[in-house]
Amino acid sequence: MTIDWEGLKLFAVIADAGSLTQAARRSGISQPTLSRKLKGLEGSLGGALFERLPNQLVLTPLGGQLIDLARAMAITAD
Repeated sequence: MTIDWEGLKLFAVIADAGSLTQAARRSGISQPTLSRKLKGLEGSLGGALFERLPNQLVLTPLGGQLIDLARAMAITAD
């Protein structure tokens, strides 16, 4: 399995922002691009990382298992 490290970093931004719109603003990329990156990461991992609720994104069990690693990787990369 190949993991998209940029996608993993963006996953952490999305989790911290709580929405794709806010995460797009924080990361400086468009919301559609961010959404495509997230879908690609989810595809490579074989499952959803967020449950999409009307006004928020909530980590799924898979997302909860991955978030600490993603945050640590993002800090190290910066």
